[in-house]
Amino acid sequence: MEIKKIILILTLLGAIFAYPLNYKIKYFGIHVADCSISNFNIKFNDYDAKKIIFKVKTKPFFRYLFPVDNNYELILNDNYETLFFSKNTFQPNVKNSIETENREGKVFYKNSDLEIPIDSYNVFSLLYSIMNKEIPLGDFILEKEGMTYTSSVESLDSNIYDFIINDSEYNSNKSIVQNTDIFTWGIFLKKSKRRLIIDSETGLINKCIFKKGIITIKAELDN
Repeated sequence: MEIKKIILILTLLGAIFAYPLNYKIKYFGIHVADCSISNFNIKFNDYDAKKIIFKVKTKPFFRYLFPVDNNYELILNDNYETLFFSKNTFQPNVKNSIETENREGKVFYKNSDLEIPIDSYNVFSLLYSIMNKEIPLGDFILEKEGMTYTSSVESLDSNIYDFIINDSEYNSNKSIVQNTDIFTWGIFLKKSKRRLIIDSETGLINKCIFKKGIITIKAELDN
């Protein structure tokens, strides 16, 4: 019994000190930005929930060329359904500040009629679910700022997955923002490849690789 208690305590400590996760973002092999991911257990509307915060900033030298300062925050239930989402992003000529609100149990973007489907993922909740070894099976709905896409995750082996967005199947009625930030824009580029490499023991994403033609962007775990 004592051994089990010790193992449980060590596991909990490991989960606490695993965050924040830090990633180096490389463009053509050059370290241009950093991404950190923080994870908190919280109460939201009297229910247990997870708050996840993603922060992306360019390195000091590259701030002179193309400064990026992006903050994304989401709250999820145990089924990775979005209870709250906000983003505040800054880059040259584009600033986004959006937030959701609850209306009679449904999640909408503020000052709009754009609803986030309860059974959908966004990029951040999808990444978080994969890191928790809860990989969605078959097609699923991927939501982005009011637009929805048919998506899937294809397993190449036990540790490598391709994240596929069906470019031809999406609801393009309208978006909550006119121009999105470079991170979101890059992920949703048509005819691009998105690959995730997972650590088989921890379940953490060791590397994300995005390719579009000759352009390659990598996010590598730096913990």
